[in-house]
Amino acid sequence: MNKLILNTFAIIMCLLFVTCRDKASYKKQPEIIKKDRMSQSKAIGKEFITYLKGKLTDAIKKSGPHGAIEVCKTASPEAEKSFKEKDTDIISLRRISLKPRNVKDHTPTPNEKDWLVNIENNIKKNIKPEAGLIESTNKTTILLPIIIKDNKCLICHGNPDNFGEELKNSLKKNYPKDQAINYKKGDLRGALVIDWKK
Repeated sequence: MNKLILNTFAIIMCLLFVTCRDKASYKKQPEIIKKDRMSQSKAIGKEFITYLKGKLTDAIKKSGPHGAIEVCKTASPEAEKSFKEKDTDIISLRRISLKPRNVKDHTPTPNEKDWLVNIENNIKKNIKPEAGLIESTNKTTILLPIIIKDNKCLICHGNPDNFGEELKNSLKKNYPKDQAINYKKGDLRGALVIDWKK
């Protein structure tokens, strides 16, 4: 009887081990999750920048540079909210910069600032900027660098001596604490930051 009980116990334990092992094999490893989040973020980033650039280009054609400032003030936060709502795993999505135009919403955290400074230094050394990753207890943060590749960006972010009066007035009205000027082509404008739930 004891032998039968022992054999039965051994079979049960063996089945439990196989079941647990099978369940574990389906669980993604942390490194795979990071790669998934990175690829997801890059796809979102590409779509986000394309959308925003399209909005600003249309505004400049229609109303001039000062019109783009008015559009950017609403289009950017609306796009950030819209993209966040597309995926329930996204905690937040926003742009950051060492020289923010919207100081309230686009100022980086200390860790994000350190990453931006490092990327900026790498650019000065002709090192290609790469996406970054910051891990914390409850989230994974992906940072996608935004480089000024088009002279069109300098219409509103270049040398203020070249700005028209309407543009200057619009910036003063909409962004009284604006720092996002005196950029050149190839400079780091900032980054798109996506915080993912763990």
